[in-house]
This record gives sequence, structure tokens and C-alpha cells, in this order.
Amino acid sequence: MAKILYERLGVNDDATQEEIKKAYKKKVSECHPDHGGDPEKLIQIVQAYETLGDEKSRKDYDHTGHTVDERNRSIRNTANSIIQLHFHNALSLSDKIFQIDVIKKIRMVIVQDIARVNNKEKELKRRKVFLEKVQKRMEKKSQNGKLNLFDLVVGEEIKTCEEGQLNLITQRKINKLMLEILDDYRFNYDKEQEECHEPK
Repeated sequence: MAKILYERLGVNDDATQEEIKKAYKKKVSECHPDHGGDPEKLIQIVQAYETLGDEKSRKDYDHTGHTVDERNRSIRNTANSIIQLHFHNALSLSDKIFQIDVIKKIRMVIVQDIARVNNKEKELKRRKVFLEKVQKRMEKKSQNGKLNLFDLVVGEEIKTCEEGQLNLITQRKINKLMLEILDDYRFNYDKEQEECHEPK
């Protein structure tokens, strides 16, 4: 588990949100340049709180070790790379590319993937709810200190669902960003040629 951000704020990794908020205010006061503090250290404290102060970002950090800024950079780099790959694939069409609205075609592919992500997310949500219901119904007769094997199995399944949900959230952000990137492009194709190839 990543701990560096917790160390910056001087709290344990199991600290409550209230404890994190309290530690953040104290550190800001200590590091603020107006009080003779180090500006660079203050920036680190603020960045740590941006991730740990939000429960969703904190959970993601605990799971991946990435901060909000690192994750955003990674998402943008991935979106740029996929768009470049789409552009590269479009070049393989040779002269046919002049008869196609390339941007529209790429956008359609992304929209289809958004639908896929949404369906997968619903599937994982249903699966997790099912697993939690099953977990509540299974009881261990004796509390003899031994491991609850059933809980271990179901717990791993639930963890897999949660990891899948986090991955889908990232994919959704990538798709959204790709659509925004495409808004900045226009391909001047031969519309007359496209109309000639449209089925009647």
C-alpha cells in the first residue's frame, strides 16, 4: 500500500477523514510561507490532501499508489495515444480516406466503447451486490480462531469487482477526454463522394 502521502500529512493509513483534515490544516499552518515555512513543502502538503481528502481519490491511491495529478496525466497520455492510433489506422485506408468523415468514424467507435463500459459497470455492480448478499448468509458455526475460508473466497471476489469498477471509471474518463480532443479536429473529406456511396 502506498504511504508517502500519509507520511506527508503525518497520519496513519487508517486515519479517518476528520483526522486527515485536521492534520492538513496543522501542516499548512506550519509550512505556510507567511509563517516562515517552505513553499515547496506546502505544495506537497496540498497535493497530498487533494488525494487523501477525497474518499474516492484516497481509495484509488490506496489501490494503485497514484496521486490525483499522476492519474490525470496518465489518463491524458492514454487518451492521446489511442487517438494517435485511430489516426494511424485511418491512414491505412489510402485514397478511400478522402471519402470518409474520419473524425465522425472515430467518434462512433468511442461512443460504442462508452456503451460497452456502461454495460460492464452494471454487470459488476450486480455481481458485487450478489456477493455481499451471499456473504451475509454464510455463518461459521464455531469461532475457534481459525480463518473463515468462505469469507476469504467471497472477499477476493468482491475485491476483484471493486478493482474492475475502478478500471471502468478510468476507461470512462479516457473516453470522455478523447471526445473532447476530437472536438478540436475536423477532416475536410469529399462529401459528394460519401453521398454517392451511401445506400439508397
